[in-house]
Parts: sequence; structure tokens; C-alpha cells
Amino acid sequence: METSRRSRNQLVKSRTRLKNKYTTSPSREFIPRPTRGGFTVVEMALATTMLMVGIMAISAATLRMHHLGRQTREHTLAHNALSQMGERLNSASAIAALKPSTWAETLLSAYSPVGAVGNDFRVEGLTPIEGEENAGSIALITDETLTDAEIGVVLGMPRDLNGDGDATDTDTSGSAKLLPAIITISWSVRGSEISVRHPLFLMGY
Repeated sequence: METSRRSRNQLVKSRTRLKNKYTTSPSREFIPRPTRGGFTVVEMALATTMLMVGIMAISAATLRMHHLGRQTREHTLAHNALSQMGERLNSASAIAALKPSTWAETLLSAYSPVGAVGNDFRVEGLTPIEGEENAGSIALITDETLTDAEIGVVLGMPRDLNGDGDATDTDTSGSAKLLPAIITISWSVRGSEISVRHPLFLMGY
């Protein structure tokens, strides 16, 4: 009987081993499936925000560069116009100096507000300020008592302009041998005004 029980136990163990052999294998072990990758709503919102900030920064930088480029171009036009008008005044002064006695009168009759040339001029590419027809203007100083502070530029005023040994004459339009001239260019940019000035001396000798 003991033998029979022992045989039965061996038979059960054999069946168990066989069952485990054919029902359990490494290929059938449980392997957890990887979770699917993706973006959460928060991550998408953060990425969108960063993208919008980057686009706005690029747009602002582009507009700033465009504005700086326009400013550079306009200042170049203004300084070129100042240089050209200075050369024209010096040429006119040299021609008028051929008759020294009427030198000042000749210049003033040409570049006064009602003169043949006028005291203003157009600058191509610049928009005149409100109320002005042209961006450029010319001022010839005949009052030798004015100071630098009054005329707004450094010319060493007051100064003897007619060679009489003093600087007390308020009108030297008929006797001046030296005339201070101020060329000004003022233009409008988006509602603001920009001005550049060029002072020089015209000599009648």
C-alpha cells in the first residue's frame, strides 16, 4: 500500500512537470506594453506660447531694423543736401565777390525770402514738417549783435561783419564783408520732427 501511494505521488509529480513544461515558456511570459508617446495639453500650450513669443520677438526686431534703416537713409539724404547747398552758397558768394561793393546785396537779393532763389529748398525723399512747403531753409545773418545762443549754432557771435572795428551794427546788409549762413533741414517722421543744421561763413573778399 505504501508502494502504491508512492507510485501515485510520483505519477502526480510527473504530470505536474509535464504540465509546466508545455504550458510555461519564456516566450509566453508577461511583458508589459510600453505606453504610447505624445504631448499633453499643458505641453502643447507651453510650446504654442513659446512659439508665439519667438514670432513676436522676430517681428519686433524686423520692424526695428526697418526703422533704423529708414533713419539712416533719411539722415544721409539730409547731410548730402546740406553739403550740396553749402557748395552752392560758396559758389554764389565767389561770383558775387567779383563786385565787392555789392557782394552782400547780391547774395541777400538771391537768398532772401523774396529773392530770386529764395530761402528754402526741396530735399528729395524727405517730408517737410507741417506748415512748411520745403524741408530745407537758408538764413543769412546781417545782425552782428546776435549771440550764438540766439541763433542756435556756434559761430563766434557777436562778430564784426562789415569791418568797421565793432560788433554793434544791427543791419549790415549793404556793407557786410562777412556773412554767417545757417542751412537747416527739418523733416517729419511718424509725427515727430527731426532737424539738422550746418553753419558756415560766406566771405566777400
